[in-house]
Amino acid sequence: MVTHVPLGLLVLALSAAIAKAGGESDFTVFEDDESTIELEDEGFGWAFNTRIDAEGSVLWADGIILDEYSIGTRLTSEPIDLALTITRNSYDVDYEPSIFGAPTSLAEDSWTYAFDSRVSLAKNWNLLGSASYYDGYTDYRSLWINEYYSQLFGEVPGYIEAAPKGSSFNLGVEWEYIPVVAKIRLTGVYGKDTIAPASEFGENGLERSRPDLYTKSLQLQTENVLSQRVIVQNTFQFTDTTNREKRWSGQTAWNIALAEDWFLRLNAGGAIEQPNFDAYYFGGAVEYRFADDWFFRLNGRYYEDTGEIENSLGGFTSSAPSLKSVELGAGIRWQGGHNSVNLYVGYYQTEYAPLAEDNIFLENLYNDRRWGLVQLTYTHTF
Repeated sequence: MVTHVPLGLLVLALSAAIAKAGGESDFTVFEDDESTIELEDEGFGWAFNTRIDAEGSVLWADGIILDEYSIGTRLTSEPIDLALTITRNSYDVDYEPSIFGAPTSLAEDSWTYAFDSRVSLAKNWNLLGSASYYDGYTDYRSLWINEYYSQLFGEVPGYIEAAPKGSSFNLGVEWEYIPVVAKIRLTGVYGKDTIAPASEFGENGLERSRPDLYTKSLQLQTENVLSQRVIVQNTFQFTDTTNREKRWSGQTAWNIALAEDWFLRLNAGGAIEQPNFDAYYFGGAVEYRFADDWFFRLNGRYYEDTGEIENSLGGFTSSAPSLKSVELGAGIRWQGGHNSVNLYVGYYQTEYAPLAEDNIFLENLYNDRRWGLVQLTYTHTF
């Protein structure tokens, strides 16, 4: 049985398929209250905003519990911004094979370390850089699929246990071509992922798919203040991954102040990849300030894709069939002068298309599921 707690995999299939190499957005928000502390070092007279963020998320369904906990700090000044985040993901899964193998309980942790920076090069120009490293499985599906191959081939000579890990590096430039009103960013991404590969018997014994995947990506992002009440951000991305066709994706996000105490956020996006993958999503949130420092919001999101691209060794594949998912949730936020607390509760539903003969052995993995989500975030600004 599962006995643990879990993460915001909320983007489980959503973001993974749509913006695989996308990072956190710097999209402007309307209600941002950060205090300033003066740090007087010899030779420097910079004014810093220092912030600490802590977050915990739990996502659960029948036989699966996932959790994520993270802590980060950000140091912001006029010439330079620096941020460091450490994240732990835990996966607790009741493994129930449908054709071959024995039921068992799986429990794994993974760690991610991320660093982000922004340096002012000249007036209205910034240099962007980031790096990240993870050790462990990136989702519960990879853990499940690895257990299937481990039970099937674990005693066969030549079988190697999976040791997933990965790293990525981003370098970009930002130009605020109209101060305060309009900016554009161009970012390049290079990443390496060591995955849990597929295995099968071949002419020379046990064969494995390629364990190392390399990703190169180019992202163009614009942000514009259309009026005193409307900000829009558009992102376009090209991604090239080992043994895959090129993927093109785009998304748009709108931040709208409807009235003094009412805020609306809308977002939509999509992706295409040859020969037959396409995905799209859309969603929105309404937030209301019901007291001086208190906000309440409702949000929803819909996602659909045509199924993962098959990239298997032979007659079997672990690729997911087409997916439809819906998220509905509500949250409450308190925004004080130096502290903020955000509590979110959501419902998440996933529905997969029927499996084919080449992946029917994973029917218990690609089940329709109903998920619950609880997320708590705390921010302190010095």
